Amino acid sequence: MMNNIQLIEYKCDMHHYPIMDNVCNYKQFTVHEDLIVPEGKPDIEDLLEVRAYPHIDVCKSIDTPFGKKFIIIGNITQKILYVANVSCQSVHFFHASRPFCTFLEIPHHKSICSTEFSEHAQCHPEIMVEYLCAHKVGDREVAKCLILVVWFSKHAHHSPDSHCHPPYPPIPHDYHMHCGGSITNCSTCQYSSTCVLAKKKEG
Repeated sequence: MMNNIQLIEYKCDMHHYPIMDNVCNYKQFTVHEDLIVPEGKPDIEDLLEVRAYPHIDVCKSIDTPFGKKFIIIGNITQKILYVANVSCQSVHFFHASRPFCTFLEIPHHKSICSTEFSEHAQCHPEIMVEYLCAHKVGDREVAKCLILVVWFSKHAHHSPDSHCHPPYPPIPHDYHMHCGGSITNCSTCQYSSTCVLAKKKEG
């Protein structure tokens, strides 16, 4: 039953959203996923937190009869923390990665930025997590849902290339070790603008 599901959630605060006057075009989309505990890790007794960091790897534009379409390809890096179903009830974690692909369409009658959009110019998209929820499904499975929003800013940098690789730094190997978590408390993490943390509520 729905009432028996114990969700852990992250909800984006209003002040973390971009200023709408600075947004040209945007799109919201969902990513659903069932995360499986890797072999060698113990079963789940209680889910504690899910950390998610979405990042864009490639943005490519194509021409269609309806207008310019931007194909946006990226990945969601995740860390799941849980209490193991063992006698000592130790805390364990595992990592997961999920690719995503979406698009933003710019109709012929609209320009992508405040200046006129040229045929070969292209803007770097930005991305953030609006909502994250997760819950335990079985002893070795976690159901997770993300709502993401991707947008172009009016002040975005134009690139003459037909492909653009957004100017985000690569994920360091120790990302999960030094990242503080949510947008509000992740001041030491260079990915604080997109890294979010959903935690189990106390009590």
